[in-house]
Parts: sequence; C-alpha cells; structure tokens
Amino acid sequence: MRAPDLDRLLAAFEGPDPPRDGRPPGLAAVLLALYEAPRGPSLLYIRRAEGMRSHPGEVSFPGGRVDPTDQGPLHAALREAHEEVGLHPSRVERVAHVVDHLTYRGSTVCAYVGRVRDEPPTQPASPEEVADVFLVPLDELLDPEAYEARRIDGMPRDRRVHYWHVKPYTIWGITGELTARFLHRACGWTPPAEARTVASVEEFVPRSRA
Repeated sequence: MRAPDLDRLLAAFEGPDPPRDGRPPGLAAVLLALYEAPRGPSLLYIRRAEGMRSHPGEVSFPGGRVDPTDQGPLHAALREAHEEVGLHPSRVERVAHVVDHLTYRGSTVCAYVGRVRDEPPTQPASPEEVADVFLVPLDELLDPEAYEARRIDGMPRDRRVHYWHVKPYTIWGITGELTARFLHRACGWTPPAEARTVASVEEFVPRSRA
C-alpha cells in the first residue's frame, strides 16, 4: 500500500470540528503536521524529553493540555506545536479534525491534521519538553514490516495496542492509536497482522519486538 498525495489525504478529513460539551478535566490536543518530503507525504513526530513528568522519552505528536486561555482544542494544538517545535500557526494549512480519542484514564485527546509548506523543523524549540523532532514517511507506516500489535486477555477482540518500529524509535500508546485512526481514514489502512497476546500490562512497554 502506498500513501495518496497530500490533497487526497487531507480531503478525507473535510468537515467541521465536532461540538463538545464544555471542557472536561484533562482535555488535550495534538497536531498531526503533514509535509511533502523527499520520501513522500510524511508526519511530524517528537520524542518527549526524559525530564517530563508524563510519558518521558516516548514518541508523540506536538501538543498538550488545553489551557483556560485557549480558544479551544484546535487553538491549543497549534499553540503547543509552536512552543515545542517552532511551527507557527499561520504556516499550517487546511487544518481539520481527525478524532477525539478517549483514553483509558478517562481523558480526551483531540487530534487535528494540517499541511505545512515550510521546511520541517529539525531541532526542538523547547528542549526542556522535546528531545528530538523527526519525520516519518506514510509509506513507512504503511509497510507491514514496521507494524506490530499486542493485546492482553480480557481486551475486546477488536481492541489492540498498535506499534510502529521506525528506527531508532517505536510509536505506540496514545500516539500509536492516533496514528492508526489517521491511516485508516486517510489511506483505508487496516492492521496487517494479528495482535500478539501478552501476559501483563507491563509487556505493552515496547522494550523489544520479541
């Protein structure tokens, strides 16, 4: 499977931002920034700094909590991307809603996608929060060899934890789920492999592919 061009990708997300009932506690927002890169359409990811209180060292999309001063989740996603990687909101085009994802902790993450015509950032704007900034081509995410899934007894059969092994990092957790939702809508992607059953939740941490 190959990724469509950027216009076709973004056309999959046309539509208004969904209505929301207030701002629940822990509301967060992230930006899936799309670039036309030498290796084709690519998503921008960050690796969180090791000193962060939550999810240190893990791969994520730029984003964070929706502050009281934010006009809404979209404003928060763009603000955080500017603060973390220096991506100015005015340079993000055709921004559209991807999904509101309810995490297992009961918080909601609002994901947005937008096209960026500038050169992608190569250094974090906030080293205290971000250790690394990098692009992943969609064709690499669509490669079955890069994908893995895990589940634990008791999880519904249609639920799994997604993993993409993109050297030197692994995309998983909430970011893996959002990546899966994006690829499904934009490219018609479905998981190419059965989920491996693990014995405990500790085994969801991607120490290896074994």
